[in-house]
Amino acid sequence: MLTDAVKDKIRSAYNQLVQERNLQPRWGQRQMIAEVSKALARDGFSSRPPIAVIEAGTGTGKTIAYTIAAVPVAQARDKRLVISTATVALQEQLIYQDLPDIAKLSGLEFSVALAKGRRRYVCLSRLDQALNNRSAGQTIPLYPDEYDWNTDGDMGVYEACMASLARGDWDGDRDNWPDTIEDRVWFPITSDHAQCTGRRCAYISQCSFFKARDQLADADVIVTNHDLVLSDLSIGGGVVLPAPEDTLYVFDEGHHLAEKAKNHSTAFCHIHSTKQWIIDTVSWLEKAQSVYVEYKLDDLIEKIAKYFHDLMSAVETLEAESVSLRPDSFDGNSQELRFEHGKVPEDLRAASLSCAQLGAKVLGVAERLVIECEDLLDEEGGDTEAVDALLSACQSLTGRLTLTQALWSDFAHSADGEPPPARWLRYNDSGNQLAISCHSSPTLATAFLQDNLWDRAAGVLITSASITALGKFDRFRLHAGTPEDAVYTAVASPFDYQRGRLHIPAHLPEANQAQAHTDAIVEYLPTVFDLARGTLVLFASRRQMREVYEAFKSDLQGTILMQDSQSKKALLEAHKAKIDVGDRSILFGLASFAEGVDLPAEYCEHVIIAKIPFAVPDDPREAALSEWIERGGGNAFREISVPDAGAKLLQACGRLLRTESDQGQISILDTRLLTKHYGRELLASLPPFARITD
Repeated sequence: MLTDAVKDKIRSAYNQLVQERNLQPRWGQRQMIAEVSKALARDGFSSRPPIAVIEAGTGTGKTIAYTIAAVPVAQARDKRLVISTATVALQEQLIYQDLPDIAKLSGLEFSVALAKGRRRYVCLSRLDQALNNRSAGQTIPLYPDEYDWNTDGDMGVYEACMASLARGDWDGDRDNWPDTIEDRVWFPITSDHAQCTGRRCAYISQCSFFKARDQLADADVIVTNHDLVLSDLSIGGGVVLPAPEDTLYVFDEGHHLAEKAKNHSTAFCHIHSTKQWIIDTVSWLEKAQSVYVEYKLDDLIEKIAKYFHDLMSAVETLEAESVSLRPDSFDGNSQELRFEHGKVPEDLRAASLSCAQLGAKVLGVAERLVIECEDLLDEEGGDTEAVDALLSACQSLTGRLTLTQALWSDFAHSADGEPPPARWLRYNDSGNQLAISCHSSPTLATAFLQDNLWDRAAGVLITSASITALGKFDRFRLHAGTPEDAVYTAVASPFDYQRGRLHIPAHLPEANQAQAHTDAIVEYLPTVFDLARGTLVLFASRRQMREVYEAFKSDLQGTILMQDSQSKKALLEAHKAKIDVGDRSILFGLASFAEGVDLPAEYCEHVIIAKIPFAVPDDPREAALSEWIERGGGNAFREISVPDAGAKLLQACGRLLRTESDQGQISILDTRLLTKHYGRELLASLPPFARITD
């Protein structure tokens, strides 16, 4: 219940912040504060945890709104507040700028901490192994096929890391190391949840990760990212972050949540790397067997090695069955074979079942080894370094095998559930080797999020500038599975959209006439580049982007900064630098430039969108969802494709007006917005820009 005391605290904090910053109170910001505070304080809810989905238009000031509302509610309910973002940029802005500023100016008293995953911190045990050249004999890398393990050139980096830790100059956080460390060098000296031996590790008192985690225990507000939240939830919750039952979550950039949740529920098996991993593991086990005779663990090691030999044969059969299913029409490019309605062919299903059964035997013995090692380490006295290494290796083994086992078990069983999972094989023929991977993914994120978040959290707020599609929350509800009785609110942007002009050139050919449309864009773009010094051109396909660029003369190419030529960050910095010295600059980008790109004022006064951003039709999960919709008598294009395109189009148009004083033009080079019924529906869902007609 939202008490009068909490209401007064929120009202006072907001008024003080507005006064200190000399801000003009915004109606939308006030509306969002009211909606968030009422929802998270359980108003209007019974037994279900409170959930609110709030779309806050650009310029609303949603960070201030949800912080001012959620902090007092969390403190009143004796809960922790976890603020999760999808991008590093927003995470850094929150931790280093927005939250300290709000705490200082609002009068609210709250502490803030940043939460990162284990892989961001050095593992002292593995660093010590690397420096003493013991990794090959005592540790099984989780992914040995992906990383070079302790090449001689890396020793200088490892020695510097250890020396800096010893001096106290470095806290073990990768982001705080003064130089860039390549993934190939960094990952061998880290561990994940499966590999970490926790309190039994000899380095636990010095562990960088656990020191950082201990700091979270006293923080009122924890800032992190969607992936870490979902990872923590997938292993039960409360492992890295506070338990869901004790947490109020704010998912900023929340429109990414459902897709990321599906990724966390996806199972896969790269057959070639799995075979190589089995070979490496068996080799390690056979060499290690004699080392553990004195601990009476050699019999279990011998048994697990035997089961691994049998598993290798089963994986080879799985590979052979996958090869036999490859269509003759597939060429050397990466191509996918999706199984209709999630039904795996019988011979492949049987091969997967065999792998799953043998994998279960391996896991059974590995788990016994883990228990034996833990018991030995819990005993006082004796040299336990070798046992500690075996425990870490076995946990690494069970961690990776559990992930792969999930795919085998999934393929071995019928496609239950509505909608059924998406299942497919991916083939990549490089000429030297045919690489095959097996994949299974939930078609929607409903089950994962309901089991781990909606039914468990003390409260959840999902917010973003672009959650709705075609003016409705139906698309988000479908993909994320939020309950019908959650709070759904759209808070309007304070911007005057009439400062933005919208133009759809009516003379262009329809965008589904691929070559004619590309040729027309090549002819049209030079006529409008002079409208602004800063222009952003968004393409729906890399192929069209490159064809347009290559058709221009070299002098025009010189004004264009194109995605793939540099990193996104470098391109944006180069674009701003050209504008700052008075030059013209044109950015060519794909979907990643249609959101999260903040180019205010003269940096972007013209946004050109090549075509309606319909999803690629051959994505296995999208295809499986469409198939399910059609099987139920629905229209997948109307129910899935059009709303998805509407959400993406809204994001793209959102690149123009970033502040209240911005102005400029949006040109959409797709006449289907004028000629098709769905096009007019998409057009009607955009903000009320001033229209330019031919």
